[in-house]
Amino acid sequence: MRRLATVLAIACLALAAHPYRGAAQQGTYAPSYSPFREIQSSVPVPCDAQGSYVPASRAPSKYPSIMGEGFLAGDCGPRLSGCSDSLCVGARFWSSFDLLFGYQKSRQLPPLVTTSPAGPPPTPQPEAGVLGLPTTTMLFGGDRDENNPQLGVRGELGVWLRKSGGRQGIGVSFLYLPEDEVAFSGSSNGSMILARPFFNTLTNQQASQLVAYPGFVSGSVDVRSGTDIYAGEIFLRHQIGACPMTPRIFLMTSELGMCARHIFNLPGMQRVPGLQRIGNAACNVLSSSPQTRLDLITGYQFNRLNDRLSVTNNLVSPDSDFLGQIGTTLDTFDRFDTRNEFHGGTLGLKSVSRYGCWTLAMLGKVGLGSMHQQVTIDGQTTITHPEEPSSTRAGGLLAQPSNIGSFDRRCFTVVPEVQISLSYDLTCRLKMGAGYQFTYWDSVTLAGDQVFMQVDITQTFANPSFTLRESDFFVHAASLFLQWNY
Repeated sequence: MRRLATVLAIACLALAAHPYRGAAQQGTYAPSYSPFREIQSSVPVPCDAQGSYVPASRAPSKYPSIMGEGFLAGDCGPRLSGCSDSLCVGARFWSSFDLLFGYQKSRQLPPLVTTSPAGPPPTPQPEAGVLGLPTTTMLFGGDRDENNPQLGVRGELGVWLRKSGGRQGIGVSFLYLPEDEVAFSGSSNGSMILARPFFNTLTNQQASQLVAYPGFVSGSVDVRSGTDIYAGEIFLRHQIGACPMTPRIFLMTSELGMCARHIFNLPGMQRVPGLQRIGNAACNVLSSSPQTRLDLITGYQFNRLNDRLSVTNNLVSPDSDFLGQIGTTLDTFDRFDTRNEFHGGTLGLKSVSRYGCWTLAMLGKVGLGSMHQQVTIDGQTTITHPEEPSSTRAGGLLAQPSNIGSFDRRCFTVVPEVQISLSYDLTCRLKMGAGYQFTYWDSVTLAGDQVFMQVDITQTFANPSFTLRESDFFVHAASLFLQWNY
């Protein structure tokens, strides 16, 4: 092993002394071996959009060799791993379509549905479904909900300004993540106890509203909660820097790539089917000089985050003690809706680096502006006696006249976002790739946070009261995308 390590070290030192290394440090192009295509030219040649030679006096003077993802009117020179550094020369538009697999921050929901042993004998009515008792089991709520991955979409369309020579562009983007619904439905004829817990402020004790209880009431309860997100942006891109020469960190990977290429071409490696081809392809990426441009992103951003929580129950009783008459039905619903609208400016940086056929893009930006938070609470109870007209009153169980209504406020909010993607050139105009996005809101209102469990059924006192509560929220998403330059 020591002898092998010594041999490899000597080989790498010999490669480090290769004359191409000095050329790379001087900023000139250093050709590298490709198993698929030999590089015929080592000097980029200025050219126009049709690929014709342009005299030096007419060639772009600033950032001539990389103009970005779309308008790459720089050189018609070397090809790395079979891909042109300049892609399709003269492309003025870019567009992309992303399929997102998003995850949201788990929402905190209050305890909404409980159960207790139905016997025989059944749990006594005053204890059935009451929080804090050892016989009570939570069926829904009381913890963070479990989020499933959401399928969403994101798109972007932009144009490079012709007079800027590809250094400035304007674009629009949108994002949509549909509602991620979490639901619970339960019904019972009394064989299973169902209850809705709350804290009774009149007795200052935990209590419950029975939905199903043996011989007393039968019914059903339905709970639904969900969040959907919309986002849009119009922005300007302005190139503030470029790095057509190899940075020091990539000189190190270049040496590693050239050293590894010789290893993969050793006689022993050639006997493994496909290994030499795969190894040389990887080495080409390592030893190719990356080209990078850095853009300043400014613009206007809009985000909207909607969150909702609703609880509906339908009860019917075979007992005259339930609302005074056999067959009386009780229909109740509570609804909590929140809407958060962000309007603000965007400031960020985007870098695009090309490694032969591969493109690595990174974006970091922050939105600064106003968040309009809105909360709507509604509730209703309908009682229907046999052969009598129904009567309706405002208020369900957790939504009572004391907290029913619409409330809103505005506050300053920061919305940071990070994106990273890696794509491969299928053609000079078409890329395919994968990426990751993370977006964070530091101040939003969520439906579950607006539920107060302290309830006065008689409304003698104003309970539950309303106080707007806010929290942070985030979404992270993986993406598969196609990008088209034309």
